[in-house]
Amino acid sequence: MNDSIPFVSISTLTGYVAMWAVRQSPYHAPDGLTNVCAEFFRQAMDFRLKDWPDDWPCIRCDHDTLSSCLKKCLLTQPQVLLWNERKNGNTSQFGFVSRYDKPNPDDDFIDLEALTGNIITSCVQEERRERVEIERCMRKNRPGLFKRITKILTNQKEP
Repeated sequence: MNDSIPFVSISTLTGYVAMWAVRQSPYHAPDGLTNVCAEFFRQAMDFRLKDWPDDWPCIRCDHDTLSSCLKKCLLTQPQVLLWNERKNGNTSQFGFVSRYDKPNPDDDFIDLEALTGNIITSCVQEERRERVEIERCMRKNRPGLFKRITKILTNQKEP
């Protein structure tokens, strides 16, 4: 299976969008996260693998495809672009924080380049872990199904 198409489900990709948006937000969650994820999922369906043998929508899991998908389906959403702005309107490049006070969350923002980089890295790492686990389980428990899936993923025709 090492020469098969790397893939990740669009649900998993959307989950990583939510996870990293929450982790990078100065608040509990960024504004409009639910709507952003729903719209992202809807638009990301345009990137799904067309010849997939299942109704389970998946996307090719490589840096270029994921980057294109995120740029088109995530970074074009107006709500996401607002995440990259400070809520207090401060346009200063720098902010002062001492060890005695807390930073004001309204003076912080989500770095969209870091957000997309983290999403891509998480997807690629998960795909690699899953690939190893699937291959191990399939070889052990379902060798016939393993061969069939390997042919599908490597674009070989079944007899």
